[in-house]
Amino acid sequence: MKADYAELYDDDPADADASDKMEVTIEKCTAKSDSVSQIRIEEMNLPNRLKNSLQKNNIFTVGDLTNYSSTELRKMRGIGDSMLRVLVTELEKYDIELSS
Repeated sequence: MKADYAELYDDDPADADASDKMEVTIEKCTAKSDSVSQIRIEEMNLPNRLKNSLQKNNIFTVGDLTNYSSTELRKMRGIGDSMLRVLVTELEKYDIELSS
């Protein structure tokens, strides 16, 4: 990295005094996860029966959906084992898991 710095700035970082030092902060980027959580259920490739069941239970976005576990979803009318498998498969495309 020192060589890269010297190459870019024709300077030796060892020559810099304390006032020339720069502080760098790296923050975790959550923009992707935020945008994925805003995807609407109706936009997903799900059977209409499943979309309707989710919406009747006030689940309108992927973010809403991730607040529920598979056990909680299975208790909802219209969401059985087969519909749950379809849902989990679709969520895997977005690297999303249901709550535990």
